Amino acid sequence: MTGAIVDPGPASSRALNDLAEVVSAIWPPPVSWTLGALRPNGQRLVADLVVMPGSEDPRVLVPRRRALAAAATRAATPVHTTRLRARGLVRTSALRLGAAPFLGPRLRLWMPSPSDARTIEDVLGETLGVPVTVSVRLGPARANRKPVLHALTAGGAVAGVAKLGLTNLTRALVRTEGDALDRLGRSSLRTISTPRLLHAGQWGASELVVQTPLVAARRERVPAKARIEAMREVAAVAGTHARRLEASPFVSGLRTRIDAVARVDHRERLQAGLARVVGDHEPLDLVPMGSWHGDWTDWNVVHGDGVVMAWDWERFATEVPLGFDALHYAAQPLLAAAGVPTAANAMALLSEAPRLLAPFSVDGSVAAATARLYLLEIGTRYAADSQLEASVAAGAIDRWLLPVIESPGSLDLARRSLGGRP
Repeated sequence: MTGAIVDPGPASSRALNDLAEVVSAIWPPPVSWTLGALRPNGQRLVADLVVMPGSEDPRVLVPRRRALAAAATRAATPVHTTRLRARGLVRTSALRLGAAPFLGPRLRLWMPSPSDARTIEDVLGETLGVPVTVSVRLGPARANRKPVLHALTAGGAVAGVAKLGLTNLTRALVRTEGDALDRLGRSSLRTISTPRLLHAGQWGASELVVQTPLVAARRERVPAKARIEAMREVAAVAGTHARRLEASPFVSGLRTRIDAVARVDHRERLQAGLARVVGDHEPLDLVPMGSWHGDWTDWNVVHGDGVVMAWDWERFATEVPLGFDALHYAAQPLLAAAGVPTAANAMALLSEAPRLLAPFSVDGSVAAATARLYLLEIGTRYAADSQLEASVAAGAIDRWLLPVIESPGSLDLARRSLGGRP
């Protein structure tokens, strides 16, 4: 019965398939598992979890033990809005009172007895130097979904955080995060705190990265001044320098990624858009290049104990136009609030670009080119990650992003927003 689901109840086949894929990757054979009340013979229990909010839409796997369930939920709760913090507090309080068995179906992991095979808990325990129980944050079923495991001590402390890449895309993202944390760990950062890399390797067919948790007595939204200072420090972590746009590694790499986009119409329009931006840019102007976090948002960065704390470094890159993080931070609320984004959202970002890039000393035609290149960068990411197929509204780049890149008016807008400056 290796990897079998028993007594699934009313859960949809798609939801169960998603759950099966993730659970089987985290606990590969000889571990088997059951969903429901049945218990196999001749097996020892490896883990005892609850699927929340249910098997029809599994998002989190938490231990049934009340202290660990509360700790797991607290660790997995987003903190970027008051509503989410309040919801997490209610759920954590309920779990602390022993409500876990009533909040979702029971998922149990089993192993033949006797067996000397190692489980993910064994690997994490050896890495962290303490026995652990894991909880799992699954997240929505998207192309870039990566299970996030919180390794909990017997007392409910989060000893470490692990990520698993299960597909070609997510394996590459997890490797990038490991490389980024290694680089950042060797840098003398003053304004920003990052997780420390503890382990990078493979777990079965998956890519595994283990890192320290970011812990603070109080976590709040990052003040604007601290955010800009931290972004500037990240931008300089591998040095900054200016390059001609056409000869830059960034444009070369972006062109390669666009060429790999599967959807033909998106690929061709992104190719034409990049050619237009590079062609519109003054060929003798040098564009300042640096590094970026790659996904700087309020749900990936907080202010805690007087320092900016940032995680999710899987999109970190060097050799990008200076100020990309500031543009991304401004773009995400526009896109999230829009539902299905429109060209007006992209145009609003272009109009704001000079103000957003001023702290990075990027102005003139370079600011206009930087903003348009950011749109191409994020559009290529959405297209390459098949976000449209995953029902992510911003993945419909032909409805909001490509028309702006293709329009001569977008360059005129960028120039007008610069007050007529060249």
